Amino acid sequence: MANKDKENRDDSNDVELIVNDNIDVSLTSPADYSFRKLRFLDELEGARPRSMRLGKPIVRGPGGKLVSNSLWLNNNNLESMKFITTFVNTLFEAPNKLQWIDFSFNNITEIDNEILKFRDMKILYLHGNCISSLENVAKLKSLKKLRTLTLHGCPVELVPFYRQHVISMLPQLKNLDFATVTPKESNAPPPPGMSQPIN
Repeated sequence: MANKDKENRDDSNDVELIVNDNIDVSLTSPADYSFRKLRFLDELEGARPRSMRLGKPIVRGPGGKLVSNSLWLNNNNLESMKFITTFVNTLFEAPNKLQWIDFSFNNITEIDNEILKFRDMKILYLHGNCISSLENVAKLKSLKKLRTLTLHGCPVELVPFYRQHVISMLPQLKNLDFATVTPKESNAPPPPGMSQPIN
């Protein structure tokens, strides 16, 4: 059961991501915490990642923590990204090396600033959530290594010229909603109603 005091606190942004450059996380299996009916990330304390979907157990490092660069939290009931830093620090040997988080098919309404701590992030799946604001999506501009983003199935997709907006705001993207960003899209002027990219 989620701790209500923890849920209501807003100090999650004060937690720093643990840096460990001594662990090789390449060619590792994702840590799979999908389909757990979770509402809050603190409900996962002590839980083991699933191995059925992957067919093999995840590797553990010298500290007994998970050795992986990917985290699957899809198909839960998560309402927020809060405490993702604490969650990853607790479970992963090298939290700073996380490159892919799958938050798809949850109930997340906004992109929390905590996600911006993951400077090596290359893939972020947010499709099938409740994100509705382009200004909220614009936060991801600071993730310079982000190459793949999904938002389809979120209310923000209904904004006129949605795809053009996102590509203009996040020029680092190579793939949006499982479709390659073409050179024509990358070089296009800002869409109507957007005189300059949102900062």
